[in-house]
Amino acid sequence: GTSPPASVAVTLIIDNSCTLNGTGALDFGTRTAGTAATNIDAQSTGLTVTCSGSSPTATINVSAGANAIGSQRRLRLGATATYVPYDLYQDAGRTTKFDPTIFQSIPGGLVGGTSDVVVYGRIVVGTPMPNGNGTKFTDNVAVTITY
Repeated sequence: GTSPPASVAVTLIIDNSCTLNGTGALDFGTRTAGTAATNIDAQSTGLTVTCSGSSPTATINVSAGANAIGSQRRLRLGATATYVPYDLYQDAGRTTKFDPTIFQSIPGGLVGGTSDVVVYGRIVVGTPMPNGNGTKFTDNVAVTITY
């Protein structure tokens, strides 16, 4: 005999995939000791995100870094207790700070393909600039993207 036909539901889900690539750098350059007479601005280079499809609700977090006090990021001179405070922003106009305690929306989300991830930095006017004797002040922040 022959059984009555039965059905088999066949499905497939393909999730979007995004990968953060590169080693980013944000360099405020070489400055003289004293007080910052103007805002000192810089932007990161070297980070890209590659997504297999768009992610309109993607978010980003930029950590407080290794030298922060609370949410104030600071560059540190070697192993000393000498610091220079700085801020990181989502936009070139430096109006939206990255809050290290939350994930923030990426305006417009992520698009399919490869795009740059840019972090904008600022040392604000009036910031004390201690003498580093030619040694770099450094910090390291982690960038995490959800999609």
